Amino acid sequence: MNCTTLGIDLAKQVFQLHGVDERGQVVVQQRVSRGKLWETVAQLPPCLIGMEACSSSQYWAREFQQLGHTAKLISPQFVKPYVKGNKNDRRDAEAICEAVSRPPHAVRAAQDGRESRYPSDPPDAQSTGQGANRPGQPNPRPAGQTCATIGASPQRARGHHVPTVCLPQPGSSSRSESLTIPRD
Repeated sequence: MNCTTLGIDLAKQVFQLHGVDERGQVVVQQRVSRGKLWETVAQLPPCLIGMEACSSSQYWAREFQQLGHTAKLISPQFVKPYVKGNKNDRRDAEAICEAVSRPPHAVRAAQDGRESRYPSDPPDAQSTGQGANRPGQPNPRPAGQTCATIGASPQRARGHHVPTVCLPQPGSSSRSESLTIPRD
């Protein structure tokens, strides 16, 4: 069984697996219970595993990565176009397998279990949980300056870059009295 891409339809008790090889031929198509999922995936050679993003997908992504697989989570809205016919678990797993092989919408699960809220954050900001100049996130402040976020509220600006303006504090030793805008 040389499975290169595996789509898993996650559920509460029974999971549907759909795997294909490098030529696109179906090599795995089975239902497994929650207790057998880890054992079944552990028997497969390292491959790309796709799952719909849901409440348990982060947990399973970390488990599969520990087994040497590459796990990708896909938003359900990007899986729906690949479902053939009426919706059921088997067709969902097949659609996930197809969608994960198309890279633009796939999001790789975080290695340490934390997903960055903003994919464009630098790696050090992702690991500390602090965004770089993002709404709702603490901004690194230059010494002797007061910073303020300019733009829309965090709810309206979600996913967009909002500039931060820094002003020298009164009485600080900063020579510059002009506005400074930190670069990302």
